[in-house]
Amino acid sequence: MQEDITKKMFLLGKCGALGWLSTALQAGTIAVLVFRFARWSMQLPTPLKVCCSLFYFPLFYLVQAYTGISIQAYTAIGRRFVVLNQDCIFVLAEHIGDDFTACEGVTVGNIRGSKRLPVIGNNVYLEPGCKVLGHLTIGDNVVVRANSLVLTNVPSDSIALGNPARILKRSLT
Repeated sequence: MQEDITKKMFLLGKCGALGWLSTALQAGTIAVLVFRFARWSMQLPTPLKVCCSLFYFPLFYLVQAYTGISIQAYTAIGRRFVVLNQDCIFVLAEHIGDDFTACEGVTVGNIRGSKRLPVIGNNVYLEPGCKVLGHLTIGDNVVVRANSLVLTNVPSDSIALGNPARILKRSLT
């Protein structure tokens, strides 16, 4: 959790104890904290897991109602996960790598009738309003531009933009 807050502080340009506190109290950080608690509690022995879930589910729905952010505990998300801003964020994927950043209005999930979920690589940035839907893979070092609709695989080191998304090679200089 400390890495999540530190990365968010870096993205927001904050530093020091006051910057840490203001970042930790933001709605996106609280939603990530509740998600991390759920993932941690899934690894406990069954009696403790049941006790934690009795605490987690009301907390999850309270955070979801208050912030508009739904990060499903089913999703395995790597280190340095940042939710910038709040409102209308829904994340449900098979696996998400390290350094994942989601802005407001982002949806990651499946398409009705599909049982498979997206797989997202490392260092992926989802700009405001973008949708990543269906059984697809997004590679490493990818930016999905604002209001894009991604329905196909996106290779590493690229940018997805438009509706439906066009894939452009990303120049890493």
